[in-house]
Amino acid sequence: MKQTFVILIALTLLAACAPGPIATPVLAPTTIATPVPMATATMLVPTATAVPMPTKTPIPLTFELLGVPASYNPKMDGWGIQDMQLWHDRIYLAHGAWIKTSYGPIRALYYDLNSEKFIHDENFIFQEEAIEKIQIFNDTLYVPGVDARENPDYYGNLFYKKWDGKWTKLPTIPHGAHIWDVAVLGNLFFASGIESLQDAGVIWMSADYGQTWKVNFKSAANRTEGTHASFFLLKERLYATIARDGCLMFDNQSWIKKNCMDDRLFIGVYKNALYRNMVVMVPYWNENGNSLEQSLFFFDGQEAWSVKFSLRVTDVVSTSEGLYVLAGTTSGEGSIFRATSLDCHCDKDFTRIVDFDMSKDRPKHPRGNDPISLEYANGRFYVAFADGRLFRSKPYQP
Repeated sequence: MKQTFVILIALTLLAACAPGPIATPVLAPTTIATPVPMATATMLVPTATAVPMPTKTPIPLTFELLGVPASYNPKMDGWGIQDMQLWHDRIYLAHGAWIKTSYGPIRALYYDLNSEKFIHDENFIFQEEAIEKIQIFNDTLYVPGVDARENPDYYGNLFYKKWDGKWTKLPTIPHGAHIWDVAVLGNLFFASGIESLQDAGVIWMSADYGQTWKVNFKSAANRTEGTHASFFLLKERLYATIARDGCLMFDNQSWIKKNCMDDRLFIGVYKNALYRNMVVMVPYWNENGNSLEQSLFFFDGQEAWSVKFSLRVTDVVSTSEGLYVLAGTTSGEGSIFRATSLDCHCDKDFTRIVDFDMSKDRPKHPRGNDPISLEYANGRFYVAFADGRLFRSKPYQP
């Protein structure tokens, strides 16, 4: 995800399984050829004019362009890699777009760390305009269907895959026009999205492994105000964040208000990660940008705080080696930060470890060239862009 300019970045303190039916016939996996030529990008050390910050000098790294895995789609808007999920030496790629026009269907894609190839998993097709999230619960992949290409006025889709099983589709969420997120708590399934009959944000719950659902919560938000409810599990409690309603906690029957984020700043959560008994939340990303998207939000079950960055924050990855944060610009520049302790609750918790510039030879993409997705596997960073490019770093030693 990166190529040749010097990046000046400064941190600033901010105050504040399920078994299921309907197995889909599959074929042997196919390798996807990429039409994009291989290239390299060298990480540059900031010059002396960089604004002073409490970090050590970023190390030089090189990245290689692995390709544009979603370029099978004839529409460039659908190339952006919204999310990456590491699972059994595979990095699954959520991609597509559901705004304005039709971009589906979407392939089940992953990058195989062993063969170093893009694979169309089981030749499986998501009949959706986009896949934005891939979740893991009980070593099972769960994929909410963002925008069903079938009739969303009747049912929304949820997909899942066990490691020793096949992709399975549950077309059972009533009037689920857009399914944003999914969570599993014990024997309960939860899904969030837009209920097409009311055009309102809702949370559905299923007590029979996704066979049937009922509306468990109805948001005060409508489609224009933001209905992207995002789930996270913290200390055996399930939480949901919705732009209009703020933060909610499930109390085994219903949802109650919880102060896990300053509602005055609340714009919706796109991604989150658990790190050392706390949740780290990334604001919802879109190509229009928002100053609040320069912040990370934290909640440990009792206290909530935030840290502001000088660039838009787009992803966070939790590992045993530390918490990695991706931030960047719409032209293809950015940085990766690392925290090993969050004791300060401030910018001093983070060290800027890599700067990159992938602006050279970037495609003129309708959704910009933002770095929007980060993964870390086998000592390497994987950075994906809104324009669909996926880069891999040389080995990084913390």
